[in-house]
Amino acid sequence: MIIFGTRSKVLNGSTATTDCNHCSSIETVRLSFVLRYFHIFWIPMFPISKTGISQCSHCKQVLYANQMPNALQAVYLEEKKKVKTPWGYRFGLILIALALLFIIVSVILNGGKR
Repeated sequence: MIIFGTRSKVLNGSTATTDCNHCSSIETVRLSFVLRYFHIFWIPMFPISKTGISQCSHCKQVLYANQMPNALQAVYLEEKKKVKTPWGYRFGLILIALALLFIIVSVILNGGKR
């Protein structure tokens, strides 16, 4: 039985704040980024997507990337480049690559003989 699926994790690292267009508060909109990744047996294999939202701490308005005004979307795209995906979310692929490398090296060293 193989247990697999997707999960989400909130990424830290975005410190950008901007003004809210809805309630006109100053420096109250904060950006947050969420990473979706595929896992097998709860081991992260590879990241699927990185999306972001903005939320005003005063009026609590939440906007997704496609709903943001142009000024906020420019800040969003700049911050999305800065927030990096941790290497741990590629751990499964790294394990598979190391296993394949081990098999190839052992076959080469043994000369293909058993």
